[in-house]
Amino acid sequence: MNWLLAMMSVLIPPRPWMPSIISAVIVAATLAMYAQLLWFGNPKGLDPVVLGRILGTLDTAFGIVLAYWLGTSKSSHDKDRTIEAISGKREVWTPEQRQAKQESGK
Repeated sequence: MNWLLAMMSVLIPPRPWMPSIISAVIVAATLAMYAQLLWFGNPKGLDPVVLGRILGTLDTAFGIVLAYWLGTSKSSHDKDRTIEAISGKREVWTPEQRQAKQESGK
C-alpha cells in the first residue's frame, strides 16, 4: 500500500490549499444536511437507518476536520513545511528580503 501512496504523491503532488478545500466541502455538506433536516424534517421514503448512517458519516468527517485543524496533524504539516524551508527545498524569505525582491522586480 505504501508504494501506491508513494506513486500517487509523485503523480499528484500535494497542494497547500487542498486541505482547506476538502475541509470547506465537508463542513458545508454537514451544515447543509442538518439545515435540511431542521427545516424540512426527515426525507420521505428514506429508511431511518440509512439516514443515521449518512449523518454518522458526516459527523465523523466533521470530527476529522476539527481534529486536523485543531490537532497535531496541522502542526505536523507546519513542521514539515519548516523542515523543507530549512533543508533548502523551499525558499523562505524574511519580510525585508521579500520587500527587496519586490522592489527589484519593479
